[in-house]
Amino acid sequence: MDSLAQIPLSLVLFVAFFFVTFTYIFQRDVVFSMFYLLLFVYTIFTEIANLYFPDILAQQGIPLGDALDWGGYNFFIRSSFIVIFLTYLLAYDNLKGFRFGIHRTKIKSICAFCILIACYDLILCYLYWSNVQDLSYAQQTSLKENGLFRNMYALSPSILIIIWHVMRTAGDSLKRNILAALLVIHAFVLALIISKTGQREVFLTIPIGFFVYSYMTAPKRKRITWYWLKVFIVLLVAAYVGIAVQVVRREEISLLSLAFALSQPWVLMDDFLFSPTGLLFQDYTGPSLVLLYSIQSGFTDFYEGLKSVLLGSLPLTGQPSLGSIVAREINPAMEYEWQGFGYYFLHEGYFICGWWGILYNGLVFTLGYFFWKKLFIDVKDLRLKALFGALVAMQAIEIVRGQSSNFIRNTLYIIIPSLILNYIATGLMPGYFKRRMAGARAGDYQGKIESVT
Repeated sequence: MDSLAQIPLSLVLFVAFFFVTFTYIFQRDVVFSMFYLLLFVYTIFTEIANLYFPDILAQQGIPLGDALDWGGYNFFIRSSFIVIFLTYLLAYDNLKGFRFGIHRTKIKSICAFCILIACYDLILCYLYWSNVQDLSYAQQTSLKENGLFRNMYALSPSILIIIWHVMRTAGDSLKRNILAALLVIHAFVLALIISKTGQREVFLTIPIGFFVYSYMTAPKRKRITWYWLKVFIVLLVAAYVGIAVQVVRREEISLLSLAFALSQPWVLMDDFLFSPTGLLFQDYTGPSLVLLYSIQSGFTDFYEGLKSVLLGSLPLTGQPSLGSIVAREINPAMEYEWQGFGYYFLHEGYFICGWWGILYNGLVFTLGYFFWKKLFIDVKDLRLKALFGALVAMQAIEIVRGQSSNFIRNTLYIIIPSLILNYIATGLMPGYFKRRMAGARAGDYQGKIESVT
């Protein structure tokens, strides 16, 4: 009871505000709710850590400042959430009537799609084996600085969802079996890379993708029953794979140790790495501390921030990210550009605009999402809507833990390639030159699935 009594009233009100607004957003737009949820996760865990585990939080390598600095941090965060919610309401109400129709082609081939994905996995395997000796959680230069390897790996979780989507929509049982085999192979290749590098973002992105896709294609009358069971199974599998990666990261890579971890995961609770406190400090507390550092030190730079955002949106510019810039301000001894403390989207607004960054964050975060929503999600074929809803939702962690440049970069490197792959397999894509569609036709899903958002 004493620990509960220490919770600041402002934190209680902030959590209450989040849950009320999150529930409202989720009922309207399940995709944006994932962005909103992750933005909350990456600040609330930092505040919990500061409240109950300040000594461990101080080991992150970022000065924690004093109570006045935390007061500024809390004000900036809470105000940004309020502006984001209000901006979302205005944008949703004013843009909800705009939808693209569907462009169809008779030139489509699941066979060509399967060949492309098989070639993709072969190239990814080649890049992996060519760099396997230099890959580890502590050393990722081969992955981060090899543009082809990095971008192919980044696209891989989305390809998993696309294969699943094509398999669900394929009418022929033989094609579905081939696609199922391809799904397993691609998942294995992805797991191989993850097991070596310890990249854990996919344990959020892939479950989010399946979650959103399943939700947007599930008839309303079934969502309370089998739908939540499917969600539980996906999250359980993700948790077990996460345990396996944690074991590998500790270099306990024998089959015996891995089998033990998966068969008796509760035993690992005695290990700090797997305890609730240890999991809290894995990835969720550090990123938003860069905002605290900038507030306490007054570290802002309008021109450098704008340069990083604009040039960072373009390929092959080599422009350092804002996370890299602030990491080297905190610790100039960092050797590689990919090294850092993580990054938190709301820091961008403060770094560029100071306290006016509250308005900047609300506008850029929300309108960046609507850029994706209106171009890719708001179409009149519900399967296509669900696919791109899932693909956009999977980018949430890249946005929350990155900068606004990722709205453009991920469009170029992930969303557009995904659109092309789906077009090859299904012959469907948003009809950007027609906004209306004259009723359902063969191959549409309006009569089969109820609309969600």
